Amino acid sequence: MKASRPWLIALAVTAAVQIGVPAHMIIGRERVLHEGDVYKFRTAPVDPSDAFRGRYVALRFDQDRATVAPGAAIESGQQVYVEIETGYDGFARFVLARPEPPADRPFLKLRANYRSGDTVYLTLPFDRFYMPEDLAPKAERVYLDHSSRGKRDAYVTVRIHDGVGAIENLYVGDRPIADVIRNPDR
Repeated sequence: MKASRPWLIALAVTAAVQIGVPAHMIIGRERVLHEGDVYKFRTAPVDPSDAFRGRYVALRFDQDRATVAPGAAIESGQQVYVEIETGYDGFARFVLARPEPPADRPFLKLRANYRSGDTVYLTLPFDRFYMPEDLAPKAERVYLDHSSRGKRDAYVTVRIHDGVGAIENLYVGDRPIADVIRNPDR
């Protein structure tokens, strides 16, 4: 009987880790959605030809770069802290990228894709808007059709808390995508 105890302990630890890690990720995202400040980011259309994508709307953002803070050493692949401000048009803009978080400004913790002079190009962690399985393909078509007509009024609201961002909703023509799908003529 004593020989089976280490296996039971190992099994219990494995089960706890398998439940704990996803639970921690879910709780973290929900915390951002409940406590984070809201910022609007403009989106741009994405080529929908990837057959391996799941049930979500693929997003690309107009805003994908920031100025490197004076004296900051930033390399490709490095985690950076990017200050955010809201412009006169109500949309978020990346201002300065630095290797440490700013003390008194809102920021996102992002990955530096590459640097060119005083500009760093960023990898945003939220490039997918997940939806119910039956609505996502239609939402993708509505989003791409709307954007292909040259309209520039699609955006997402992103909640940001302690440098972590989570997409709250996708808007097309100032209407939530779910409303556009349900009532396209409105």
